[in-house]
Amino acid sequence: MALSVTSRLFRALCTPLLFAELKVAFALRSLHRLTEASRSEMATHVQTVCYEAAEIIDPLVGDWDAFQVCFYTRREYKRDRRESRWDYGLQEISYPAIYSYFSRLSCEQQDILLEDRDLMAFMVSLPRFPNLRTVRICFGGNFQRPFRWIVGRVLLGGQACFPDQLEKIFRALLAAREHGVSIRTLEIRGYYPRRVVENVPLQKLARDALSSIATVRIIDSPAMLEFLGDVPLPCLRRCELESCWLSVPNLERFVWAHRDTIRSLHLDDMWRLSEQTIEDGIQLSFGSTTAILESIATIRESGILNEFTMNRQPSGRFEIREAKD
Repeated sequence: MALSVTSRLFRALCTPLLFAELKVAFALRSLHRLTEASRSEMATHVQTVCYEAAEIIDPLVGDWDAFQVCFYTRREYKRDRRESRWDYGLQEISYPAIYSYFSRLSCEQQDILLEDRDLMAFMVSLPRFPNLRTVRICFGGNFQRPFRWIVGRVLLGGQACFPDQLEKIFRALLAAREHGVSIRTLEIRGYYPRRVVENVPLQKLARDALSSIATVRIIDSPAMLEFLGDVPLPCLRRCELESCWLSVPNLERFVWAHRDTIRSLHLDDMWRLSEQTIEDGIQLSFGSTTAILESIATIRESGILNEFTMNRQPSGRFEIREAKD
């Protein structure tokens, strides 16, 4: 068999796997790639879009004088060098290099925000992926490692921008649904701002945007459980919670709100502060598996769920699995 034929066959076999998941960052080049991918013949292979939403840098960082006086002074830089900020395997970087990095990022972010380039890219692109089934949103800073330790000094309101970015994704999901794209799984990671709970316009948008969602995966995003408890999800069948503090009242409220459809609940690496009286006083702990199971007994015994699982093991099995016969 000719090498060219073999290559064509190999490409035909590999293409669906290579383009099954598309990662998108909050950057002009990445948003452009998203748009281009949606226009290409590869669009039919995309099943998952993973968006890395970014924290916004203060636009004043781009002013050299403001950077030196208000954000990160040379004295602070010298102190950090003296105290070995770079001892953790980080390469040493110059003061101008730090300014240049954040100034460039700030300029690019403002270019995106002022023209709503992120919103337009997602609204145009998602409806063009006919087999798109999963959307993952990861909230956090996608900053290069040598600069991460200084990020807190240059951000504009920390995570205050996240509700706006969430709204843009919901609008894009709605556009996709209106074009016949049935997205079944939504994953949200690293979302903390609590003001989303009281955001009525966002709740109304979510009612339409998430109407086809069957699986909700909430990772390190405690506010989202409370938020989605107020959003009708007519197709919801499964909820997964991972790596966050367990609020039993919020979880009970969520399950009862979706009791007509939800049939599966999974908890993984959950934390729940518990007290135990000992001889010397009170001992606090993050709560054992047994303690967490006892705290959600009302949910487990309600008859709503067909399956409850907890703590997925490397083997693929679960530490706890309860299922109806």
